Amino acid sequence: MPLRSRYYQGMIDLEYLEAGRKYKELPDSYIIFLCTFDLFKLGYHKYSFVPCCREVEDLKLTDGTERVFICAGGDKKDVSDDMKVFIDYMVGKAARSNLTSRIDMKVKEAIEKRFWRKEYMTFKEQMDQEFNRGIELETDKHLIEQICKKLKKDKSINIIAEEVEEPIEKVKGICDIAAGFAPDYDVEKIYEAMSSNKA
Repeated sequence: MPLRSRYYQGMIDLEYLEAGRKYKELPDSYIIFLCTFDLFKLGYHKYSFVPCCREVEDLKLTDGTERVFICAGGDKKDVSDDMKVFIDYMVGKAARSNLTSRIDMKVKEAIEKRFWRKEYMTFKEQMDQEFNRGIELETDKHLIEQICKKLKKDKSINIIAEEVEEPIEKVKGICDIAAGFAPDYDVEKIYEAMSSNKA
């Protein structure tokens, strides 16, 4: 999602500039993601990002861009009560405020309208696919992590396959790629290498 937010921000600027405007005329832009889970797993409901200087504390790059991730699953008191009600509604709870009631009504109207039905179903399918990709990604990374721990203990491919209950061909493929990242076995890099091979 962080990379996707970067892509969306770039597309907004590109579309604006393709209309014949100059880069000095670029307006402020905000990318807002609504997540049904805590993307960064730090307990916040809202994570806001603006470009900052690494060397100088509190020095921000005022390029007019901001990316915000609104996340369910947080436990900190970092948003207003109205925002918390909206987040609850976002994950399927009943509308409990004027705002969420209005949103709920508009969503139902959009679904009922024949004109929007196809777009809604297409969007829902896309969201389901994205969700399933996220589950698959986390599952793959967990498997890689398990295999790497066993490789560090010098276990054979046959034993690893038996312990993780996966086909030996699949485990061997991961082990072959992981060998190039020994002895640290960086899970993220191994996953990226596997993804590149699939592509």
